[in-house]
Amino acid sequence: REAKVIVDQDERQAKIIELTKIEADKLNAVTKISDDLLEEVTFIVEYPVAVTCDFDTAYLTIPQEVAVTVMETHQRYFALYEKNGKLINKFVTITNYIGNEFENIKAGNLRVIKARLDDAVFFFNEDTKKPLESYVENLKGMTFQKGMGSVYDKTQRLIKLSKNMAEKLGLSENEADIIRTAYLCKADLATNLVFEFTELQGYIGADYARISGENEKVVQGVKEHYFPLNADSELAEGIEGQIVGIADKLDN
Repeated sequence: REAKVIVDQDERQAKIIELTKIEADKLNAVTKISDDLLEEVTFIVEYPVAVTCDFDTAYLTIPQEVAVTVMETHQRYFALYEKNGKLINKFVTITNYIGNEFENIKAGNLRVIKARLDDAVFFFNEDTKKPLESYVENLKGMTFQKGMGSVYDKTQRLIKLSKNMAEKLGLSENEADIIRTAYLCKADLATNLVFEFTELQGYIGADYARISGENEKVVQGVKEHYFPLNADSELAEGIEGQIVGIADKLDN
């Protein structure tokens, strides 16, 4: 302890949570720290010191999930949000630094995150020059599984399965949106942004669907058809995401 090493991992973790909350409170902001990220940061520091950094608000124009992924998954920063859940242009990084001069740390972190966010902005701008549905054709060049055709072939199966379920469940008023969701649900796999940030499949598709003028039920369905992502994940709320999600898992 005299050498500025906190050996007890539970104490380190509690300290990280405490320090991050103090930084967030200064800005009247909140954090949403995942257990996985918290555990990882706990084991890469010996003596946690929290530093708040910021980045240009221009980067808030890209989908929120992209900026958060850059911060949390790629850089292991803690993103900060307004009380209403909207991302702000600040984040907390946990460092081992002992001292009071944080300018170099802030500048270094900003330089790294700026490069990543610049890439994301470029890919976003390039991708959105054309509507989401235009990417469906590109799925013909992506293999789904050896002997099972392309992702485009899979999409055609999802359309048939979803249509079949919608008819059996008497969902005639939802059928058009369900089929549209099935048609678009894998399109974002052919975009630059998802190629760079594969963990955002579905989320990017939903954002691009909204930008392309698709109705909100289809937008929600594109995102939710991947749900549940794991045993603790949220479930699809819309019937479009539920039906296409079941079709996708049946096909898998």
